[in-house]
Amino acid sequence: MVDRKLANFVFVAILGSWVAWISQPAGNAAPDPIARTLASHCEDDFKLNDEYVNFSKLSAANHENVDYRITVLNRHALVTILVPHGGMEIGTAEIGDAVAGAKLNLYKFEGIRPSENFKLHITSTHFDEPKALALVGDSEYAVSIHGFKDDAHSSIEVGGSNLSLRQAFVDKIKVLKLPFETDTQVSRFPGIDPKNIVNRAKKGGLQIEISSALRKSLIAQPALLAQFARAVQNAVATVSK
Repeated sequence: MVDRKLANFVFVAILGSWVAWISQPAGNAAPDPIARTLASHCEDDFKLNDEYVNFSKLSAANHENVDYRITVLNRHALVTILVPHGGMEIGTAEIGDAVAGAKLNLYKFEGIRPSENFKLHITSTHFDEPKALALVGDSEYAVSIHGFKDDAHSSIEVGGSNLSLRQAFVDKIKVLKLPFETDTQVSRFPGIDPKNIVNRAKKGGLQIEISSALRKSLIAQPALLAQFARAVQNAVATVSK
């Protein structure tokens, strides 16, 4: 008998590939919203191998300031910068600090173990740490900083439910002529599920997935990181006028 978990994984993999294919727009056509929603759920299904399905389960098995650290800076701004996977997606905490600067709200959840911090990963649609929910829920907009594995390309994938904020960010990247690829089709990381922590802000959010190659460059080059941070800050300033 085929193991049920294996069968489910194979089914999700096939469904995810099919959805990613049908969700690609033809020419200049707008992406199909139903396909995008399915893609979001498939993305979440792939991440259901997280050890903890929510924060309650994680906190029951781990200790704050020993296994993980939570940082909350409520500056009563309209925008909150989120880093839900600090210490797991290397460099995202430092990038989040730069983007928030001295004016924007900042929330960081960081794994601080000597090793195996990846086991503390809670996918964004399940991320329900109470301080994060409170800060984001009181904000007009949110921006989440994530990382994905790609050591060959300096690239970002732009997602999230607020289309105006997404477009404003892409526009600011172009204006600054930053040296990396920007993918707005986001077939892998659409980030549009309303349960995604970044979309729990009053007017939704912007999800920025950054390749490992680009994260290394941003951390190693303070001037480039400052330009990247300025692009995000200018984008949120544009939509929040």
